[in-house]
Amino acid sequence: MTGLQPIQQVESLEEVEFEIDAENNLQEPNSDYPPENSDETPLFLASDVLEFHKFTSNDKLDVILVDYLFEPTTLSFFDCVLDETFIQRISNALHTPLETLVIYRCTFASENSASMVCSAPAFKGLENFAVANPTLPSLNNWFDAFAEAGVSLKRFHVDDAVLSVLEIDKDIFLKFFKAQCEGFILRVELQNETDVHIMKERFEAKFGDHFERNDTVNKQSPEKYVRFKCDSSLKVTYTLRND
Repeated sequence: MTGLQPIQQVESLEEVEFEIDAENNLQEPNSDYPPENSDETPLFLASDVLEFHKFTSNDKLDVILVDYLFEPTTLSFFDCVLDETFIQRISNALHTPLETLVIYRCTFASENSASMVCSAPAFKGLENFAVANPTLPSLNNWFDAFAEAGVSLKRFHVDDAVLSVLEIDKDIFLKFFKAQCEGFILRVELQNETDVHIMKERFEAKFGDHFERNDTVNKQSPEKYVRFKCDSSLKVTYTLRND
């Protein structure tokens, strides 16, 4: 009969960032643990913000999942190559509902990755989603995946967008937009003022029967809206028509 095992110390960290360096080594935020005078390695708890930078495979996760518990409100991926196995393992390791998911400059294995992300139980309660210049999966795939999964967001941000970003299916977009909660904001950040004007023309040509320009709406308004803007603070905003 074995005796009781000691309870492992838990070290709570508000922000945890993992990065793969140029030599393919894992850079951890707590390489100085355990202290020299301690025989115990604590279990680290990511309690607020969890970030992954430059991950390209699953092998580094084996080390991370031994020493870390994941209970973040915000999960971010930067410059990663993401396949379904990687996303699934991260999703399964989340012990609390996620509020915000950020995906910047990442490559996915297929268009189906959007459906896999949106249908994962850990992402069902998402309130905020941010993506930079989505190409694979496309913005159309993200809209479709969120609508099919029944995820109702508060914010959907598209940063570093190019003009082709709105090459989307009209019916898919309307289904997605109408399914979002009261006060929902779709913000598309473009690179310059010229792009904002061109995007305005394209959006009105495609969705003018359903949306009208309304630059008086703001974050405190109950209305859902679409906003195109750039760094110069130029912005054009649309809400659904009442008729």
